[in-house]
Amino acid sequence: MQPKPPPIFPVRHIELPPVKQGSLSNGLPFYQINQGTQELVRIELVFWAGRPYEKYPLVARTTAALLKEGTLHHSGTAIAEKFDYYGAGLSTPFQMDTANVVMYALNKQLPQVLPMFLEVLNTPLFP
Repeated sequence: MQPKPPPIFPVRHIELPPVKQGSLSNGLPFYQINQGTQELVRIELVFWAGRPYEKYPLVARTTAALLKEGTLHHSGTAIAEKFDYYGAGLSTPFQMDTANVVMYALNKQLPQVLPMFLEVLNTPLFP
């Protein structure tokens, strides 16, 4: 005897958290969601990149993946070790139309890892 699947019901209402919108001093828009009291920060940068924007197949995806592999001043291993040491994370998820760079860290560790995050963004090295 096969088990019965659970009943299916239509979704009537979805409660989304409030989103604060604003602009940085340079005009760049940001969106902030404050959820709870955890001492954790997540910074996600979203770039229009992907199939509609690339001249050759997979260039955008490869570029995003290589961002963590080194900068002018640090190797990929040094970057990974610094983020691991401070319990932080760095990822480069890739979507069809966008490339994202995501960093998360404890608030108290942000001063130690934010400079490396900015270095990855500003001076990547593609040997």
